[in-house]
Amino acid sequence: MKLTQNLNQLHTYAVGISEDVPGDAVLLILLSKLSQVAMLNRVKVKSFESETLSNLYILNFMPSGTGKDKVVSLIDKHLMHYYFSVKVEKEQAYKEIKLKELEGVAEDSEMTDLQKNRFIKENEPRQLIDIFQNATIEGFVAVRKEFESAKFGGTLVIISEFSDYILNLSTTKEDFLTIIKEVYEDGSNYAKVIKMEKRGESVQDVPCSILFQSTPTGLFEEPGVSKMKSFLNKGIARRALICMPDMSETKVPYNNFVEYKESLALLESQKEKMQKIIARAANINPVKNVFICTEEVDKFLFDLRPVNINFEGNESLIADLKSRPRKIQKLAGIIALIEHPAHNIVNMEDIACAASIVNHYSQYLNAFIDLLYEDKTMKLFNYILSKKGIGARLMDIRQQKIVGWNNFSRWFEEAINEVRQYALLNGYELKDIGIGSIGSTYILNKNDGN
Repeated sequence: MKLTQNLNQLHTYAVGISEDVPGDAVLLILLSKLSQVAMLNRVKVKSFESETLSNLYILNFMPSGTGKDKVVSLIDKHLMHYYFSVKVEKEQAYKEIKLKELEGVAEDSEMTDLQKNRFIKENEPRQLIDIFQNATIEGFVAVRKEFESAKFGGTLVIISEFSDYILNLSTTKEDFLTIIKEVYEDGSNYAKVIKMEKRGESVQDVPCSILFQSTPTGLFEEPGVSKMKSFLNKGIARRALICMPDMSETKVPYNNFVEYKESLALLESQKEKMQKIIARAANINPVKNVFICTEEVDKFLFDLRPVNINFEGNESLIADLKSRPRKIQKLAGIIALIEHPAHNIVNMEDIACAASIVNHYSQYLNAFIDLLYEDKTMKLFNYILSKKGIGARLMDIRQQKIVGWNNFSRWFEEAINEVRQYALLNGYELKDIGIGSIGSTYILNKNDGN
């Protein structure tokens, strides 16, 4: 990836404070936080074709205990101070104006003092919660309605253990996933009528970014595979940037205590400079929040539109390919804001950086899809092959959750015959060496040709 100057400095700093978390994961988490800065003044990007909010949808897969949640907290602590300060100032100003309006309405009415106080109390502004980790639809929409009235800011939805969330999907959780996907597109959600009853309120132009973090455990075995495929097919592939880094490549940026202290000192010396980058981005004139693509950038985006797509491929990969120009456009707005907040254009350096990032993370989507759609017969063959000398017991094969428990017997009857045929074609012989109470135990022996 080729990052622009300020983004590269912020990324290097964020990697430094995150120590042994892979740089690719750190960059996506950093971008989710920078999208918060963009949402503060509702930054948009206007191209020849469309105008879109600069918000992001991110899915970050890392094993449990490897620091993905820690990075969010560290970036908040070290880089986001000015963002939070400006957000508080804007919220306070909004509340003061809203309360004065309510007091004026109360004074002009014939209500008693008690009624006036109750009226003001019942209609006073809600807290503008900009980070959601879980919520009812009603609560989420109510806060978004307050943001609509405030005319600034947006929401960042963070789900830290997405695998648990998707594996234990209730109707409430599914409804919440549906609405955040809906509002991601253009910042709007609409009231719904269910059984003749109006649910929620319509909200317009309030941006929402999404950061799902998860251990991949459970997602590549049933019932996780089926649930994740369903989730992908509902549009995540064409919306999200996905990261699934190789944890074996992580490296602590120091070798001893002296280097550790020097590393801390260097990071501390850079902290103020990094905070100023965020401060300038958060402090733009909200009237000039539309970043306009230059003609050269418009041509670049036009040329990115895919042609001659093989529609016989994986649906999620096709969706990703078709939607890359829009992902790039959204991300370019955030990069432009960080690099030159006073000049509301998107230049070639901004768009080239955005394209480099989106293309880089598409490789993770490809790897994720490969794992999700891995041939189940080959998984069975490889599992039995791994049990050289001892064999794979039927009960242990079932425990691998290659398919769901309810479908196992029917699937296994066909799959074990396919494994037997595949083994013969590749110089192996499949045998059932089960004895007595142990039950069926399968082993693959190399065929010596006799």
